[in-house]
Amino acid sequence: MTRTQKEDQVRVPTPTEPISAAPAPVKPRTVEPTPKAPVPAAVKAEPAPPTRTDEGALLEELTATVASVLKLPTSRVKPTTPLKRMGLDSLMAVELRARIERTHQTDIPVTLLLKGGTLNKIIDHIGSNSRDADTEGAEL
Repeated sequence: MTRTQKEDQVRVPTPTEPISAAPAPVKPRTVEPTPKAPVPAAVKAEPAPPTRTDEGALLEELTATVASVLKLPTSRVKPTTPLKRMGLDSLMAVELRARIERTHQTDIPVTLLLKGGTLNKIIDHIGSNSRDADTEGAEL
């Protein structure tokens, strides 16, 4: 046989040759958790919601949020145009609601967003909820 023929042959153990035992079980490693690095305050903190008197800043912030969710340029987001007409679907509405609720600590019904909701209506809703929270706190 030539050398290449020998290399092509596969060596099979004969019945008289001992078959090697299975390798010894490997002891599992314990992995120590790495300490978490502190998150800078600029990354950790949500932006503070604008005050009631600062509706211009609130409109600007909501315009940017809606544009981000709808993947539109901010110039195409108008305060009086229904969000649905701008392309908002139910999944986007849930995402938008979550972002607004997280930033402004107020409940936004998805139906407000899907049934003729506009930026102006969202601002009115946020304003009325913050006034309600102020009067509840005063009653306590």
